[in-house]
Amino acid sequence: MNELAILEEDDGPASKHGSADDPDGRAIMVRTVTKLCTRVSEKHGIRLFLGAHTHPLDDPASLRGPKLWELAEYLCILIVLDEADQVDKRIFSGLGGRSVPYPIRFTRDGQRRCLWIQHRMLGTQSGFTWQPDLVVTEEADVPSSDNVLEIIECKCIRKLNSQTIRSEYAKGVDLEAPAYLIWSYFEVSEHVRKGTHGLGLHLRTIGLAGPERSTLDEDTLVRRVSEGMRTTREARPLADALARRAAAVTEKADRDRDHRIR
Repeated sequence: MNELAILEEDDGPASKHGSADDPDGRAIMVRTVTKLCTRVSEKHGIRLFLGAHTHPLDDPASLRGPKLWELAEYLCILIVLDEADQVDKRIFSGLGGRSVPYPIRFTRDGQRRCLWIQHRMLGTQSGFTWQPDLVVTEEADVPSSDNVLEIIECKCIRKLNSQTIRSEYAKGVDLEAPAYLIWSYFEVSEHVRKGTHGLGLHLRTIGLAGPERSTLDEDTLVRRVSEGMRTTREARPLADALARRAAAVTEKADRDRDHRIR
């Protein structure tokens, strides 16, 4: 079955993030986020707050309210900073807001980068406004299709379906993101997983809601998520998939033109 057939399977209405929870998994996520935040703070000499200089990210009490997908988002933010050579500012506040107006500027592998959190972006082809969870760009004033390098989305839907994947694919194409990674807290059906990868998106599971749960402590979870982010970033799967499809469409159009000319 090809990816289009896979994604046309009827699997119910979509939800952006859902409201599902997992108390035991949440406890592991909270421990992981606070432990990694402490390491990042010591490494770069920075402080991170969910509020306006309130609710420090390295305090478990600050993480009682956020949903699971938000905890996954915080984990991804911290991994970006943990892998950075340098982070510019010393204090970052308001990270728990629905849109963070400023970027976190950092250096990775000698290259200047910006991490944007829940920042609105304008689609190049549609003119639609999109709001990815996390965007890494080349250093610039605002994120756009001209400077976007990778998009990371975090989902907490018990049944991640094809409708959600279609929307994510449209977002990635419209924003011209070379690398697009979707993290799902819960396990994903094989037909959705195959369809997602067929479209050029990387889809990975956190692991706490699956058979790996018993093997995942805080350090192992960080390594798992870090490896997924690095692999997607280096593979640029959406860019490669779009290039292959563009070449195939052009070839068909050329064949049709040559046939009409004859």
